Order: sequence, then C-alpha cells, then structure tokens
Amino acid sequence: MFRSFPAPTRELVGAWDKVVAWGLLMSDAVGVSVERFATHEADAGWQFLERMYTLQPVRLFGDQARYRLEARSWTAGPIGYIELLHSMGFITHSEPFTDLMAVVIRRGSLTIKGGRQQAIIGPGEVGVYLPMVDLQFVAPTIGVECIRLPLSELSSIAAEQAGIDAHDFRLEGMRPISAAKARYWRSLMQFVGREISVQSPALGSALLQAEMARMVAASAITVFPNTALRVAHTPSPGRVEPAALRRAVAFVDANAERPITVQDMATAASTTPRALQQAFARHRDTTPTGYLRRVRLEHAHRELQAADPVDGTTVGSVAARWGFISPGRFAAQYREIYGALPSHTLRT
Repeated sequence: MFRSFPAPTRELVGAWDKVVAWGLLMSDAVGVSVERFATHEADAGWQFLERMYTLQPVRLFGDQARYRLEARSWTAGPIGYIELLHSMGFITHSEPFTDLMAVVIRRGSLTIKGGRQQAIIGPGEVGVYLPMVDLQFVAPTIGVECIRLPLSELSSIAAEQAGIDAHDFRLEGMRPISAAKARYWRSLMQFVGREISVQSPALGSALLQAEMARMVAASAITVFPNTALRVAHTPSPGRVEPAALRRAVAFVDANAERPITVQDMATAASTTPRALQQAFARHRDTTPTGYLRRVRLEHAHRELQAADPVDGTTVGSVAARWGFISPGRFAAQYREIYGALPSHTLRT
C-alpha cells in the first residue's frame, strides 16, 4: 500500500505544509489533520525526524548527494497513520515511546534493539516498537507505514477482555505471535491507511474515530506478545445482580451515540468490566459491546425508516453516524437482523 509521493515542490522542501480536512457528513467538526514534509537536504531531514520522533544524534551513510526524505501523517482522533520514505542508511537512538508504534516495512529493512530484544524487520514484514524502553534503530534505507495509538487504548481493552489491571499491561515482543497474525495486521494497516488517508468525511465523527481506535487496539492485543495474552488465571468476577445489568443497559440506551467503553458501562452499573461481561453472557446471551452494537443498529434502522433519500441521506452516512466503520459489514449485520438491505429500507 506504500504509495509513491509526488516530487517535493519548492514550497515543501524543508518546510511544513499543514492542511485540515473537516468532516462533511458530521455535525461535529473534529476532522482529519494532515501533515506533509519533504526535503533533499540531509540536515533538514534529520532536524524534522528528531523533532517528530524524539530521535537522538544520528549517523548517516550512503549517497548524501541524492538524499530524499518524504513523510506524510494523518491524525483522526486518537489514531495516527504515518508513511515515511528515507533514502539513506542511518543508525540512531530514540527516547522511550509512550504510544503503540506498529509498522509494516515497504522498502529496505529495519533493525530494532530494545532492552535484551532485537528484531530485524524486512520488506513486507510487521513489527512493533517496544514502548517505555530506549531503542536503537539501524536501516540501510527505508520505506515504512506506521500506526500510532496511545497505549492507554490497549491497556483499557486488555482490562476489559482479560481482566488484568490496566497498569499491568505491557507489550513484550516486537514481532507478531504468528505468520497468520502478521497477515492480519497487514490487512488491518491497509484498511486503516485507506480510510484515513482519503480523509473520509465520516472520520469527522468522534464516535467513528473512537470505534476505529478500539478496533486497532483490540487487534494489536491479539497480534503482538503482551501480558494480556499470557494471563493464566482470571479471578472470578463475582455475582452481578440483575439490577446492575439493568443500570448498564439503561446507560447504553441513553448514550449509544457517544464513544462509550465497557469500562464506562461498568462504572455506570457500579461493577467491574469482567463481571459485566459475565452478566451480559448469562442474562442476555451477548457481550456489552455486542449489546451496544445492537442498540446502534436499531438507531440506524429507525433513521433509515424515517429518512428521505431525496434529502441526500445515504446508507453510508447513517452507518458512519452510528459508529459502523465498514459499510459492507453494516449491511450484512443489518440484513441478518431486519431481513433486508439498509438500502431497501431507505428507498421504501
């Protein structure tokens, strides 16, 4: 998916070009921010990289006369997506990252050393930078795509799904746990990169941004080695009375349009996320997020029933408004529940 950048313009060489693309389908002006940088000067290139990625003094090697750095980054709420091409080899160190930084190498290779671990990531391969440790990077030349996400997003999901304390969550390895997981992560990167780089108007929705962040975080927990994957025993969550479940249901019903989490639901119900998971499974044969998705689907159904396509309402805009990232998946889920495609409901 790594795209060729256009030749750097005179205005872009050694200078920032910042653009904000506002969401057109949503009422809240959140937007996707875009930053671009390109230069043929090595000094300007490494000043940019040091400033953006807290890199320490670097040693370059290769053809400096043909130096080229091109970088683009997109930010939608908590998610960042980065494409970077660097023509020369380098050796450098970074300060500890406090975010998830997961990469797919498109050109060249990258060697990462952190603590007692080392990973060599080649073309088409997947890796993640260990957070909270000093890292060394070595590359002969590199083209890379990267997803950036606050670690708090991962630790929150880990607490919900594995029952561990969020403060105990740690990434423990720099490579996926299997070849299948690596393939999955590459496809996820392609999806996120496509959605965010075209600056989809739907991503102007804070709800959709939050849902995409949760999807990426939940995926990262299944792909890369971490403490949530090796939980040997989950303590019994205890008994949740139906009243607590009813409080959670009422909270979801009243706040489905907001980017709420399982932790938010558990807090409203005065219980724990794991206990709430068990309560939904026992009494409603679903999960908290499954119930939230069903409520949002019902809201979307009602909106499609009431909408007039002549006014410009589309299935895509309704799906995005209620947090459904993929129109195809939304249509499949809708048809399973209502027995018809959402486009049919809209037309009739």
